[in-house]
Amino acid sequence: MRSKNTDHVGDFFVCGSDEEGNLTSLREEELDTYKKFFYEPQEFTKEEIEETAVIEIYTFE
Repeated sequence: MRSKNTDHVGDFFVCGSDEEGNLTSLREEELDTYKKFFYEPQEFTKEEIEETAVIEIYTFE
């Protein structure tokens, strides 16, 4: 996924969050937005991926 400030390559999921930071389902308008955004696959070169590679790990405790 390519956005304004970052690229996401590999498996990920999209969800909402509430005021307390809990994961929630997306609202209908958010679903429509992401369906349109991901309708066409995006392609990245190996160089683009290597230049921006970062791994972030989040735990759910």
